[in-house]
Amino acid sequence: MWAIDITVAVPGTARVGEGPFWDPATSELTWVDILSGAIHTADPTRPDPRTTILPPLVGAAVPKRSGGFGAATTEGFTDIRRDGSWTTRRTVLPPTRRLNDAKCDPAGRLWAGSCDLDFAPARDGPALRVSDTVHNTAEEPLPVIWLQHPGFGAPFIDEHCTISTPARTVLTDAEQPGNAMPPDTRAAFPFVPTADGGTVDLRQVPGPGSRRSVFAYLTDLDAGWYTINSPSAAFAIRVEWDASVLPHAWLWQECHASSGFPWYRRAYVVAIEPANVLPGDPSPACPTRGQAPLLPAGTSWTSDITLSITDLP
Repeated sequence: MWAIDITVAVPGTARVGEGPFWDPATSELTWVDILSGAIHTADPTRPDPRTTILPPLVGAAVPKRSGGFGAATTEGFTDIRRDGSWTTRRTVLPPTRRLNDAKCDPAGRLWAGSCDLDFAPARDGPALRVSDTVHNTAEEPLPVIWLQHPGFGAPFIDEHCTISTPARTVLTDAEQPGNAMPPDTRAAFPFVPTADGGTVDLRQVPGPGSRRSVFAYLTDLDAGWYTINSPSAAFAIRVEWDASVLPHAWLWQECHASSGFPWYRRAYVVAIEPANVLPGDPSPACPTRGQAPLLPAGTSWTSDITLSITDLP
């Protein structure tokens, strides 16, 4: 097992911190806070970072040899001068999109990716919305496996959390159901038989000391949503999606249970992942396992998923 020592080089907080860039010439670290439009630069040997604030969202910033930064923003590729003034050099995206992460190649050219990620206020608080579209360019139908991967950990997740969902059925994985439930078992949510003959209530999130691992699937959804309520954090997180596109949700819990690569009993994660397929091969409890739906030739599917912060019930 590897021994990993982690030291905080530059203490700080961010609403959405991303894009770390280490400049070996100056021994300085640059990173951005996307929602604040902030670019931070710090020498780890000094206490306070230097900060530049821009009006648009900033996806990434790379220091220039002449001073200032080349940045990827909602406006486009932006030149930021030493005094904090800025000019958008090239606008490449419609208003509904923004530049996200960016890196500089050996020739000094700044390359950036873009996304439809929309940070916007929701009715009950801040929300993160992601819209994905898959298009079949082939001239024949193709099977498509589609899965989103929202996962949650401490300090939001602990043994006081509960899960709410309109799923009516739980199906455990046929080969690797974890250490709590038998394989290939179908049960009415939330109570599922355990491997030792008892039952477990899947509405209750296991604590970090439980050593529990779970891999199962929520299906027969009346609607596409779930809520994780965290009394310790004093708020809840609600995830919503179109159940006609993603009619299932994979339930995965790793609570310091799995030894060896990649977790080494260090992971504490709870994930409920909207999906359009139940994985694996057909089994007695689920003859439709592994049967991905067919996307007709020349057509598209679009999936919207929203994560919002709400009050506790």
